[in-house]
Amino acid sequence: MSVYDVTNNGQYILYNSKNLIEWTETGSYQAAGHECPDMFELPVDGDASNKKWIIWTGNGNYRIGSFDGKVFIPETESMSSYYGDSYAGQSFSNEPDGRRVNIGWLRDHRPGYDAGHIGMPFNQQMSLPLELTLRTGTGGLRLFINPIDELKSLRGETTSWDNLSLNPGGNPLEGTQGDFYEIEVEFDVQNAEEFGFTLRGRTVKYTVSTNTLNCDGKEVTISPKNGKLKLHLFLDATSIEAVVNDGWAYISSFRVFDSEDHEISLYVKEGTLRINSLEVHEMRSVWD
Repeated sequence: MSVYDVTNNGQYILYNSKNLIEWTETGSYQAAGHECPDMFELPVDGDASNKKWIIWTGNGNYRIGSFDGKVFIPETESMSSYYGDSYAGQSFSNEPDGRRVNIGWLRDHRPGYDAGHIGMPFNQQMSLPLELTLRTGTGGLRLFINPIDELKSLRGETTSWDNLSLNPGGNPLEGTQGDFYEIEVEFDVQNAEEFGFTLRGRTVKYTVSTNTLNCDGKEVTISPKNGKLKLHLFLDATSIEAVVNDGWAYISSFRVFDSEDHEISLYVKEGTLRINSLEVHEMRSVWD
């Protein structure tokens, strides 16, 4: 068991027990977070013979290291692949396919907490189920975060485009309206400055000069890979969730939308945007 100890220099303390009643402290570690720890093992690049341990904190920061059953030895500083409003994520263990699946709390941390939820039978929500994998990326090992494949079963009608060129004022999604969409797109960013989506009045935009992705006000620095940027977006009743560059980063925004605005659009502000591929999937309710 891993427990945050606010009285002990903000350390996480590890305890062992044989009966879940009597507990013995075996070690401690530091991490850039202060609650909701999670701890699990993942194969490196899918190699079951080469595994590392991950310690995870409520804000999505994590460290990679080794664990002998008593002591965790970190091998990296705190890192993050998890940005925006999702918090306190916990992962499933012993999933039948050996996957590590995380679900977070998409919180509304604006004043009032229930802002916009008048008349709704809930307050705030959980994130999509997200599969965590440990892969070698730029700079070494890193957690990659992707939506689970089962979400594809919710897809309805799909519209797709290939090899589009978009100039300011253009919008290949003109006339598209709805509240529930999954969008997959690959951009060639070399001849554009700012581009993105407007989703029911909220924007997911990328600024090339600063390598900044802004998801409804939540920002993360993302460098294109070989001049390309991939986005995998999910629009739901009160959220936008974005996966970037095949899981390099996950960013989320919890928001109650304008009930009168259902428009979906794609834009570029400066330069010419090359869109290598674009797929827009209507999404059915998980309850159907």
